[in-house]
Amino acid sequence: MEVLPAKCRVFDVSVSYCEMGEAFFVVLLRIDRSLLTIVNTFFENAVRASYNGIKFCESKSPMKLPKESDDKYVVEAVVKALDVLEVFQDGEELQLSEISKRVSLNKSRAFRLLYTLCERGYVERASDGHRYKLGLKLFEHASNLRRDLKQIAQNHMRKLQQRFNETVNLAVLHNGEVLYIDLLESSRPFRMSAMVGSRMPISNTSLGKALLAYAAEHDLDEVFDTLTPSELRKMRAEMEIVKRRGYATDQEENEPGVACIGAPILNEGGVSIGAMSISGPSVRIQKQERDIGTALAATCRDISRQLGFAEPAPKQQTKSVPPPQNRPVLARRANP
Repeated sequence: MEVLPAKCRVFDVSVSYCEMGEAFFVVLLRIDRSLLTIVNTFFENAVRASYNGIKFCESKSPMKLPKESDDKYVVEAVVKALDVLEVFQDGEELQLSEISKRVSLNKSRAFRLLYTLCERGYVERASDGHRYKLGLKLFEHASNLRRDLKQIAQNHMRKLQQRFNETVNLAVLHNGEVLYIDLLESSRPFRMSAMVGSRMPISNTSLGKALLAYAAEHDLDEVFDTLTPSELRKMRAEMEIVKRRGYATDQEENEPGVACIGAPILNEGGVSIGAMSISGPSVRIQKQERDIGTALAATCRDISRQLGFAEPAPKQQTKSVPPPQNRPVLARRANP
């Protein structure tokens, strides 16, 4: 058997991530010498082109997707699975084609990720059998977020809600945004857009201002880097008001017709780990701003103490002793 030169002995035609059913296949074709001329002509004109929906290339290994990160510790498969979870917004149900388009994956790989997430309960099939939605497993884990803070705060939130009959919110600072982790709604028909899991900007909310007033240095740097000089001056002024008064306000800055009052919750080191707010229609909240703010600030101080925060003792003012005056010294008479 005649041996061909190294350059033309074997031609590997790789079909990159070819969809057949729901699986990946890489097709390797070995071309013998009798077809050498035809194949050479074909590759001169059609290298890296599509032919009947199949992409040909000269490489012997399947095409790899571009890496999301240069960090050697980042697992790309996990990144893609998280990307799939994050495409669902506001409880929507999505088809496979919509998901694959949003995460820039072909349908085969998107399907395999969805299948795995479904098996673990993080994604579920919708009732029509063709769409997908977030699974209950995610909400089970979400309920554990800052469980210590939520458990301590819930009783206090209930008391505030019963006293003022307005919506009471609990939030934390996460990735430069306000993340709502608990909420008790008012019995009145007025409703706000926020819900558990919602994210809001820091600068427009009383929760954000309260959180930032006592935030850790790295959190401050992360937020300050996104502000313009004028916004930064305004935010620093708001932070000083929170420290002096004990609470922050939002007068329809985040949502038209809605006012909000928020106060920080501190850990044992005096750093904010959460904030609580009371929100409702601007007319009602503004009328009771002082009462709500005072009660809310006191409640958040109680929660902070339960979490280990110790307020510094007030400095005692010492009475100033007047300097001694120069009085004439009277000489005692000697006894006779």
